[in-house]
Amino acid sequence: MSWTGLAILLLVLFTPALAGEISVGPEGCDYESIQAAVDAADAGDSIDVMAGVYMERVNVTKPLILRGRGLPVVDAGGIGSPITILADGITVEGFAAQNASVNWSADGGIRVLSSNNTIQGNRLNNTWRDIILIRSNGNAIRDNFLTGAQEGLLLLESNDNSIIGNLIIENEDDGLILDNSSRNVVRENQVIDNFDDGIICINGSEENLVVNNLASGNGWHGVELFLADNNTVSGNSAIGNGICNILLLGSDGCIVADNQACSGANVGIFIIISDENEVVGNNASENGIAGIFIDRSYNNTMRANQVMHNGLVGLWVINSFGNEIYGNLAFDNIKYDAYDASGNRWDDGRVGNRHGQFDELWEGCKDVDADGICDRSYAIPGNESVDEYPLTSAARGPADRGI
Repeated sequence: MSWTGLAILLLVLFTPALAGEISVGPEGCDYESIQAAVDAADAGDSIDVMAGVYMERVNVTKPLILRGRGLPVVDAGGIGSPITILADGITVEGFAAQNASVNWSADGGIRVLSSNNTIQGNRLNNTWRDIILIRSNGNAIRDNFLTGAQEGLLLLESNDNSIIGNLIIENEDDGLILDNSSRNVVRENQVIDNFDDGIICINGSEENLVVNNLASGNGWHGVELFLADNNTVSGNSAIGNGICNILLLGSDGCIVADNQACSGANVGIFIIISDENEVVGNNASENGIAGIFIDRSYNNTMRANQVMHNGLVGLWVINSFGNEIYGNLAFDNIKYDAYDASGNRWDDGRVGNRHGQFDELWEGCKDVDADGICDRSYAIPGNESVDEYPLTSAARGPADRGI
């Protein structure tokens, strides 16, 4: 064989095959059916689907890129899921999916049963669940519009996923659910006007990051951790929700930090039967009943929060012990700025809290040495708790409190 022939043979053997491009549409395309195109494609191919309504249930069984042009509609006709992802490494982008089974089955507009997929830029409505992940890890779910379902987005036993930039609005139950799912990142989503909860982590979901989301106008809670330990809820705007803006129920070792938990119908941040959590730097103001409410919870830290203009109590503690509460600003609440019916520590041995009912000279707060701390302690209404280092009205933010 000549050197030229050998070179050509080596080039053929070792040059990777180029990914194919397949088109689907009502006319002038390679296929009229999405499923037919999927069946004919090779792994790595791209399938472009033109605008139109496709009455079918698409099962994607190999790593492909499915890209909608002009928001094609996949309609399952009320049976099964419009799109089911069964292989790893699939991209589904730019589709509308509707009319999945309406029952308690595991169907959804897009059902994901594999890992390392990308689901982006889709619009889903009129399904039982818009998107459902089942034992599915390492996926990117971003920039989707999820509405009109029973549940917007459900992760079931699914870990290490990124849920970013989705609009989840007006679903009949919860917006975004993590059920026994861990180490997921839920970031920069808008979860608005869902009938029950906005974002909920339940049933052993741990080490999730719920950060920089808007959870507003939901019927029950903006963000809920239920039997979900060691999660971080940070930088969210959980505002104007029906019961609690942020709820921890049976959840331990969590961080709730730097959130806006304001203008809720009842409670800004509610900690119930939850221990050893850190609630730090939040604004829980202008809620109907209380800013921060702690019930049957132990050894939590409440630090550097702002609780103002709440309908009854700013910081309210009942049936709870071993909690450390300091560096908070609590004033202009209707009945009590702070109320402790149990017995907890209201300072850290250096600074206490600003109490609007005890932060001025005429209220008994003298500060002869001008160090920003009242010269005598303040008895917290409710029981026998005492703030040994209450702050004067000069305290405005964390820096003023020595935090």
